[in-house]
Order: sequence, then structure tokens, then C-alpha cells
Amino acid sequence: MKYAAILISLCLAAAAQPPGFEGTLAQVAAYEVGDSRAALVRLEQLVTAALAQPEEVRRMEQAMLKALEGKATLSGKDRICRQLSLMGSAAATPVLAKMLAVEETADMARYALERIPGPAVDQALRAMLPKAAGRTLIGIVNTLGRRRDVAAVAALRALIPGSSPEAALAAAHALGQIGGPGAAGALSAVRPRTSGPLRMEVDDARLQCAEQMNASGDRKSAFAVFRQLSAPAEPEMIRVAALGGLAASGGADAIPLLSAALRAAEPPVRRQAIRQLSVIPGPGVVKLLGEAAAGMDPGDKLLVISALADRGDQSAAGVVSAATRDAIPAVRIAALQALEKIGNATSVDLLAVAAASEAGDAERGAARLSLARLPGRDVDGAIIAGMAAGESKVRLELITAAAERGSADAAPALLQAATDANREVRRAALRALRTTAAPPHIPGLLALLAQNQTASERAEIGRALAAVLRSPGAPALAPVITAYQASQDTGLKAALLAALAQTGNEEALPVLRGALKDADSDLRRGAILALTEWPNSKPLPDLLDLARSAPDAAAQVLALRGYIRLVGLPEGRPPAETVRLLADALRLARQADEKKAVLSQLALLSAPEALALAETALNDPDVAGEAKLAVDRIRQRLAPRTPRQP
Repeated sequence: MKYAAILISLCLAAAAQPPGFEGTLAQVAAYEVGDSRAALVRLEQLVTAALAQPEEVRRMEQAMLKALEGKATLSGKDRICRQLSLMGSAAATPVLAKMLAVEETADMARYALERIPGPAVDQALRAMLPKAAGRTLIGIVNTLGRRRDVAAVAALRALIPGSSPEAALAAAHALGQIGGPGAAGALSAVRPRTSGPLRMEVDDARLQCAEQMNASGDRKSAFAVFRQLSAPAEPEMIRVAALGGLAASGGADAIPLLSAALRAAEPPVRRQAIRQLSVIPGPGVVKLLGEAAAGMDPGDKLLVISALADRGDQSAAGVVSAATRDAIPAVRIAALQALEKIGNATSVDLLAVAAASEAGDAERGAARLSLARLPGRDVDGAIIAGMAAGESKVRLELITAAAERGSADAAPALLQAATDANREVRRAALRALRTTAAPPHIPGLLALLAQNQTASERAEIGRALAAVLRSPGAPALAPVITAYQASQDTGLKAALLAALAQTGNEEALPVLRGALKDADSDLRRGAILALTEWPNSKPLPDLLDLARSAPDAAAQVLALRGYIRLVGLPEGRPPAETVRLLADALRLARQADEKKAVLSQLALLSAPEALALAETALNDPDVAGEAKLAVDRIRQRLAPRTPRQP
């Protein structure tokens, strides 16, 4: 009994092991649709594992071929052919060729043959062409095309149109896949005997041949085919495709053909000619397109302008500049936009005038953008030269462009323009100095500040001065502090304080704190306003102290408003700390505006302390509504969020 049990266990274990290759192949050979697919998967795994072992692969191949010649089911043969497509060799050709002659196995055999390399397969497929018909013939034709069998060209040519319409279409398509001069010649020879869909397939195949020849370096042959297919008598779709290959294969030789196509009646043909001409180098093409554009419809003109811009060739600037005077607004806008890419210093005046014109916003905007983006320091020079004199509107556009370009070379001219008699020119120049002035221009800005008497313009100069003092490599604040200490002009001193404050440089704080104690109330007010402009919360204690103890109520209110503003700056402090600072402000607030400012900041916080502080204002008649709104918002922020149901 003991030995019997052991024997049974061994038998069961052996039965549990998957069969080897031969056993698996036998199962696949017997496979019928609906059976377990385990053997199919196992055979695929065994073949994949053996691919790196040539001797094992050949052994498997022979076994599979025997199975195909045996009593395998049709489904089994199909599965075996799929594996032979992965690892079969020329040795499989005779067996598969026999199957190719039988309609019910032809497709599965062809599937395998299509992927097996070597001339023996091509020869077997060609040999079957005269014997095949119907679907089998079409399948063999398709396979010869995919294998790009040059030797099959003559046999395939004979099928056009000397066979069924379906086979003729397949043969034309296959010749296009094979490509080369031989296939192109065969297609040209049969074309006169074709019409309708077959003619279109032949022409499409000829295009494919030409593209392959061009890609392989035989540009002369490719150009000849493209030239034939671009003739006016050809269908529009074929002409468009053929024109697409003329420039690539013929270069300058394509110019006369493409030029003639510019006058075609069909818009797609004309526009393809424009696109292809634009990629051919040389000034002659630019001149040709420019002359042709004069008589084109708006759509074609737009395409010419776009194509010339994409060339990036500055020799086209004249043609494009002329288009900025076109009667059609869309054409003018496109031309102005194109000058961004191909314009130069000579385009500056044109763009500035267009930007200052009475045209629509889109047109002026296009001119401004191109003016700001024109490349080259010579463009900066032309902009600077134009700022000196001329119509005020044009000068304003040039000044704005200098600011957009951030041209440091423009700063001296802008300092001069800041003294212009025209107020708008002065203000534009001052704004532009924020992005163009550099440390060497600090003395000029200080002199300009001293000469100016209007508060608004002094504020603009101060902002430009602060921008320079914040720039990398800027000097210490000493020149500005010295100018402040030397001046007796309260307005000038206040403007200098504002500039110092905007730098955020702590070197300025002692000067500002000293001004807070000055006997001149206007200067004290200027110091408070300057601290309000400080870019961080450093002056909070100074402003809070003033809000409590300034000698006059107006100064207290001004200081409190500045304090509230600085508390609101994003500094990453804990919400509870921000609430504490706002509580100080709320205790000092006497007017509704300051209370509302505190409540608006509280509403942004997610903290119980913020809710408690906002609730203290619910009974204040001046701000009860604002307090309720703040309380509601804080409660919403603090309320736990209910998870979404899946």
C-alpha cells in the first residue's frame, strides 16, 4: 500500500506539470475554437523563450511544419502559422507555399510568409500570382507591396487594369509601397488606361514613389514625377500633393512651376504654391511673392505674409512693410505682426506711426508688440533717436517701446524727455525710467527730482529712483540720503523719503524715523506716507506708536491706515499673531473706514482668535454689517469639511 501511494503521488505530480514543446504543439494542432487557450499561450511562451537559441528554433520550426502537413485543424494551423511568422525561415517556404494555393489556408500561410525574410519567400509569392484569384490574389498583392519586392513590379503592372477592379486597386497601391523608378515607370505606363478610383489610386501611388525617391536621394527622378502630377490637367487633390514635393526635390528648379501655380483657379493649389515657394531660399522668391501678392485675394495675401515671416528673412521686410498699407485691416495686422520676426531698425518709424494711429485696437496692439520685440541694438538706437523729436503721439509710442524693451541705452534720452514741455511725454518718460535706469543714472534722477515741482511727477521720479536702488549691484543709499539732508524743500524731501522707503533697505529707517519727529508737519506726514509704502512689516512698531501718540488726529489716522496695510502684507506669520496685531489696530480705530479695513483682513483668516475679534464688532453700529460678513466667512473657513460621498 505504501508503494502504491507513492506511485500514485508521482503520477499525479507528473500530470500536474505542463507538457513540453511536443505535447503542447500536439494540443495546438488539435485546437478548435472554443477549446481552452492554455496550449496556445504555452506555445507562444515556449517560442519566445527559444528565440535566443537558433538550434532550438530550427527544431521547433521543423516540428511545426510537420504538424501543418499532418492532420491539424484549421484553427490549429492558423495558430501555428502565427508562431512561424515570428521564428520561421526560408525552410518553411515550401510548406507555406502549398497552403497558399488552398483558399481556406491561404490567408494564414500568407500571414506567416509576409514576415519571413529572404528572396525564397518573394519568389514563392510571385509564383502564386498567376494561379491566384479573388481574395487570395489581393492578399498576395498586398503582401508583395508590404515586402517591397522590386522583382514583382512587372507582374503587378500586368494586373492594372488587366484584372478585377479590386485586384487592380491593390496592385497600384502595392507599386506605391515598393517605390523606386521601376514602380513609378510602371504606374506611368498604365495610367492612360485607367479612370475613376483606379486613376486616383495610381496617381496616389506615383506620389508615394516620388516621395520615396526623394527621401532616398534620387531627387531628379522624384522631381520628374512631381512635375507631371502638378500639371493643371491633374485633379486638384493630386496637384496640391505634388506641389508639396516640388520644392523639396527641385529647389530653385521648382520656382517656375510654383510661380505658375500662384495663378491657379483653385485656392488650395495657390496656397500650396505659396507655402512651397516660401521654403526655397534666395531673394528672388521674396520678390516673386511680393509682386504676386499685389493681385491676390485677402486670404492668399495673409498666407504670403505668414510664409515670409516664417522664413525669417529680413530681405522680405520691404514686401511686408508695403502690406501694412493694405486696404484690408486683417492684412495690415498680419503684416505688422510679421515685422516682429523680419523687421529691423528701418521698421521702427513705421511701427511707431502705426501704434500712434487712429486705427483699431488690434492694429495698434500688433504694432506695439512688434516694436517692443524687434531684435537688435540698432533697433534700440533707432527708437532712442526717434524719441528726441517729432509728433508727440509717436514719441510716446517710442518711449513706451523703450520701457518694454528695458533698454539701458535709452535712459539718458528718457531723462531728457522727462523735461519735455508735453506733460504726457514727461510722464511716459518717467514711467519708462523704472525699467531702463541703472545706478549710473542716479545723479540724473536726483537732479530731475530737484528740478520738478509737481507732486505727481516727483512721485514717478521717486518710483524710478527706488527701482534703481533695488536693482542688483546698486550702490548704498548714501547719495539719496545726502540729497535729503542737503535740501530745504519739503516736497522734495518727502519725495526722497518715499523713494528710500520703497527700497525696503533698513539703512533708510533712521532717516524716516528722524523725519517723524521733524517740526514740519508736512514732512512728518510725508514720512508716515513713506513708511506706509515699506515693502515689509518692519516699520509696524513705528506706525503703531504714531497711531497712539501723534500730535494731531490726522497723523494718527494716517499712521493707523499705514499700519493696517503693512499687517496685511503676506509674511507667513501665524494667524494668531496677525489677529493680535489687528486687535491693536481695532482698539485704536475711531473711524468706520479703519474698522472696515481691519474686518476685511480678519475675514481672510482661519483662526478662532479671528472669529472672536470679529464678533466684538457685531454691536458697533458703524460696521455691524461688515462684522457679520466677516464672522460668517471665518465660520465657513473654520467649519469641518464633509467628505464627498463616493
